[in-house]
Amino acid sequence: MSNETKPLLYSIPIYFQSDWLNEKCLAENEDDFRFVYMGGDGTSTPLHMDVLGTYSWSANICGRKRWCFSKPYPIEFIQEPGDIVFVPSEWYHDVTNIGYTISINHNW
Repeated sequence: MSNETKPLLYSIPIYFQSDWLNEKCLAENEDDFRFVYMGGDGTSTPLHMDVLGTYSWSANICGRKRWCFSKPYPIEFIQEPGDIVFVPSEWYHDVTNIGYTISINHNW
């Protein structure tokens, strides 16, 4: 990959712009922790905690997702298109797609 500047595909919400993790990874030519997830109905991400104790956010572009958090107490809800979910550090969660889904996710 060249060092040329790539155009941004989206802008990061102002409250999520502090990004020590990706600044460090990009400076060391490592992978970053920004993702686009796409999946069909019923596909899921099993119970997990985000990498390196990071926080994350997930912006749903289309489709719906069922989120289940298990820490500090059980929380379950449906994320609709246009919703942004904040995932606190060290909170275990699993996510299941309801219909075809596209989301942008970012750990920091």
